[in-house]
Amino acid sequence: MDIEGPIFVNLNGDQFWDIVLVKDRRFCAIRINDVNAYSISIIKQNGTPQRPIIHDVLLDLIVPLEFTVEKVIVTKYEISIDAYFSILYLKRGDKTIEVDCGPSDAIAIALRQKAPIYINEDLLITDEAFLNEVERAKMAFAASTLSKDQISVEEAQRLFDNLDPKKTH
Repeated sequence: MDIEGPIFVNLNGDQFWDIVLVKDRRFCAIRINDVNAYSISIIKQNGTPQRPIIHDVLLDLIVPLEFTVEKVIVTKYEISIDAYFSILYLKRGDKTIEVDCGPSDAIAIALRQKAPIYINEDLLITDEAFLNEVERAKMAFAASTLSKDQISVEEAQRLFDNLDPKKTH
């Protein structure tokens, strides 16, 4: 299932962000570090980093080899290690290579190549109140210094405080 987003929220003002993948009023929040959040957000804002980021370097290696990024699929969540998994699909001619990859790295690479991002439907949860608040917060901050896909720390904390933990992983 392809996604809308990604949307970023920073809950604690620390170096970790949650990348929220939304589809059909369901969502999955994946914790990522600030380096990957920056790498993704700069591409979503049609910017370029001052120096190459690892995702740019990887593409500088695979593009000359005539590989394209076909798609990314966020495949599963392993509760025992509190980690999400994804597969980055690279294609050259009729050959496809599947690369086991962290979701934030895979998403950063896919966005650079405008490749589709999909998620296993089993990873999506529904919390209408949460999603309505995310939409409201995005609209409220659309004219602020935050990008349209970011909400404030305080707003994010309030949203997650009201999230039903029985519905999450």
